[in-house]
Amino acid sequence: MSESGNEKKLVYAEFGSGGGYTGGSGSGDGGGGDMEARVARLESDVENIRDNLAEVRQDVRELRGDVKGVSTKTDTHFRWTIGIVLGTGATLAATLAGMIAKGFGWI
Repeated sequence: MSESGNEKKLVYAEFGSGGGYTGGSGSGDGGGGDMEARVARLESDVENIRDNLAEVRQDVRELRGDVKGVSTKTDTHFRWTIGIVLGTGATLAATLAGMIAKGFGWI
């Protein structure tokens, strides 16, 4: 669709018997001597698209399983990391407290 000012104009495409665009304005029956061959090609293409879509769906299912496995591993590693960080922080705090206490002569 193209717009010029407030006017909207719908343009139709015509395809000749060679399958190419002829630049018409929508007149004629739109057919051609090879209509059956073109429809057969379209049906074949649609079948290929369906097959490819089925493969993509299967791949997505497999990827979902892989992502869930990675998520579980990440959760486990994250918990270990947090435990190490907190444990190291607690150890450093206790060491610093001991050094301060010894510096003030409390122990």
